[in-house]
Amino acid sequence: ANDAAAMGELLAASAALSGLDLLPDEILERLHTLAGESDSNARPEGADSEAEAKRETCLYVVYDPATRTCSAASAGHPPPIVAYADGRVEELDVPEGPPLGHGAGQYTASERVLPEGAVILLHNDVSLGLVPDATGATDELLARAAATPDAPLQDICDTLIKTTTALAERDIIVLLARARALHS
Repeated sequence: ANDAAAMGELLAASAALSGLDLLPDEILERLHTLAGESDSNARPEGADSEAEAKRETCLYVVYDPATRTCSAASAGHPPPIVAYADGRVEELDVPEGPPLGHGAGQYTASERVLPEGAVILLHNDVSLGLVPDATGATDELLARAAATPDAPLQDICDTLIKTTTALAERDIIVLLARARALHS
């Protein structure tokens, strides 16, 4: 119950901080502080915090359609993968900070301007983050989605889950988004 309560606190704090127009690294620093406080309150006296505390990872991504800028910061979480209409697929270079509540909570946000139509994959499993992946299936699916502006992203998510579930050590969560620009 303590893990669920701590996760609930982090989710609620994340939602509240999202409304403050902070940068991704600033949000992670605040969540890191909160996770550290929750962890020290829940840890039995004498417990080794590194060995027994659960490691909560987080990737915080903000996309600004006015500037087409994708900003991201990581607390021990795999970086987003981006597919472009020309067929390129790459992991965004996001410096990885420590998991929430562990170590020095110093996070660095990275920014990338994305072309309209680029497809962004957020996921919770390192096996999805191999670019190119072992079979090339993930890259192929993402590149096809980026090259076809009306490709239904839900279908791509469903296919990704079906093709990678057998390889995963835990449940896989994927989220796809298409970069759009505000036109004046």
